[in-house]
Amino acid sequence: GPLDVRRIDVISRRTPRFEVITWRGWTAREIWDHGFGLVRLDTFGSSRFDYYALIRSTGTRLRGDLFRDRERGSDRRLFAVRTSKASRRSFRVRIPLERLRMSRSRAVYRWEVQTLFVGSRCRRTCFDFVPDQGPVRETNPFATTTTIVPTTTIPTTTTMSVTATTTPVT
Repeated sequence: GPLDVRRIDVISRRTPRFEVITWRGWTAREIWDHGFGLVRLDTFGSSRFDYYALIRSTGTRLRGDLFRDRERGSDRRLFAVRTSKASRRSFRVRIPLERLRMSRSRAVYRWEVQTLFVGSRCRRTCFDFVPDQGPVRETNPFATTTTIVPTTTIPTTTTMSVTATTTPVT
């Protein structure tokens, strides 16, 4: 589908910017009520994700909201997040980490991106998870600990790119 992810560029800071780049171009109208993006965050240090940014189309532009993914009960919308259609093939979302619950003693948080699309080529919902090998670990920008944390194979920089290992559905 149009939201098959090619790569994700992340500029890490207190408000990381995730840019999700797809294999082909798409419009806000084309994905309206058919396509969605999720940036999922684990800030508590458990095996599950605690928050997610939901990016959707209004038909003319993209809108993003941040939700608390509660273990029990309904998810709760917390606030709107800055979202834009960055190019013909991408969208961006900024997530203000300072507004999320994350212990200063925690050295890292985890994230992953998921896209969903339903359409003529995806009659049953098509999902794309990036990265395929599991969530990315990022340094907690508010950490006061000096603990050294084992890192993934992604180099430690303020900008990173995660590439999808699958090819698009045609």
